[in-house]
Amino acid sequence: MPHVVGDLQLISDINRSRIVISTNAGAKKMLRMIYASIALRKTKDVDIERIVSFSAMFNVDNDITGVLAFDGMRIVQILEGPDDVVSDLFGRIAADRRHEGVVELVNQRIDGHTLDRWGMVRRPISDVLLAVERLR
Repeated sequence: MPHVVGDLQLISDINRSRIVISTNAGAKKMLRMIYASIALRKTKDVDIERIVSFSAMFNVDNDITGVLAFDGMRIVQILEGPDDVVSDLFGRIAADRRHEGVVELVNQRIDGHTLDRWGMVRRPISDVLLAVERLR
């Protein structure tokens, strides 16, 4: 069971996974970006798992937290971290040819991480959409 750092836990009925959102943000100015896109037909679940594995390591090294959802067609991702790092990362994500129709849903300054301190995790799309609504 993950360490709960805030007052909200979104629990999936599918596999009881959790997205933990903290209400205790730090003092460092950071950026939260949330986007949605459509995966190309050639993008498979194994591709998404590779992205999550690579991103988990990259994100920890770059003070980014994130959560990604993929339902076989749609992708929704939340990223939080230093302004310049998240902006550069989003530029690379938007240019990735494994998806199209990237729509930026949220681009906001935050005082610190609000997601639990993981680099990147994958959760069901319903959990991520509930988190998006809560974070707006």
